[in-house]
Amino acid sequence: MALHRADQAEPLLREGLRVRRLAAGLAPIRRRTWPVDDWSVAATKSLLGAALVEQRRYAEAETLLLDAWRELEASSGARASENQTTLTRRVDLYAPWEKPEKAADYRTLLAS
Repeated sequence: MALHRADQAEPLLREGLRVRRLAAGLAPIRRRTWPVDDWSVAATKSLLGAALVEQRRYAEAETLLLDAWRELEASSGARASENQTTLTRRVDLYAPWEKPEKAADYRTLLAS
């Protein structure tokens, strides 16, 4: 059941990222409202990464989740809960991918 929802979510999340990246150029006033490095793009990447984990597309998911985590860490407006969620998704990635040492590393980060 989760795989079916992940299959449905992936194209919507990809389209959301595409539109979100265009938003700054389409609506210049938005720049005064949300900074260009707005954390919501990273949060969407994290959600897309989770959908790819459900589809067992681990390498793609890893790239997105790592990018999302780095962007959230660098963003001054990012919510701490988004960082935690992305770290949890990294653990969720490495467990089924049979990379227990990486899962353990991110569990340690979650605990700190």
